[in-house]
Amino acid sequence: MLAFGVLLLRYPNAKYANLKFWWAVLSIAGGIVLLLASWFYRAQMRLNSIFLYHSTRLVATNSSMVLYVPVFILFAFGLLALSIFEFLSFWSIPNPEFSPLKPFYTAHGRGYVFLSVLVFIQLYWGLAFLKEFFSFCISGNAVAWYFGRQACNTCYNPVFRAVRFHFGSIVAAGFMIGFFSIPEFIVSLIKVHSR
Repeated sequence: MLAFGVLLLRYPNAKYANLKFWWAVLSIAGGIVLLLASWFYRAQMRLNSIFLYHSTRLVATNSSMVLYVPVFILFAFGLLALSIFEFLSFWSIPNPEFSPLKPFYTAHGRGYVFLSVLVFIQLYWGLAFLKEFFSFCISGNAVAWYFGRQACNTCYNPVFRAVRFHFGSIVAAGFMIGFFSIPEFIVSLIKVHSR
């Protein structure tokens, strides 16, 4: 980023000169921030490099784990599509009424706000469940690989274990982590951080 900013300053152009100057200033400032952060967090970066080394060895040994990513994305979009369909179906239940004073049909009904809140809770809890389920499966593969179990060459064993033995725990974890992270986030915004 520093080199990009210096090159922008070194080779000025009459066209968009002001914009290029601010891009150069932002690039140089971002580069300085990255250099300072890499200096202050060098111990954390060394630890993360160890984790990255072992995770690349895990994925190289068990390359079928890469399938978790598109499957997770597919399930997340499926849940989102289902929630949108439910939301639209709840709000299309009553018979529309036409008033000559309003250009659009209006739907009136009771309880549709409550059903919409339930759909939102379903979506939020479902996304939290999916995150915890796939975290369980990835960590199951990592544990099987690290401790050298024989059946660590497939990504189906942790999924089978999760569905058969730990499904309720994963649902409860999705609920607790999903819904308790909201107040934790609000408190972390309000809390004064001291160093």
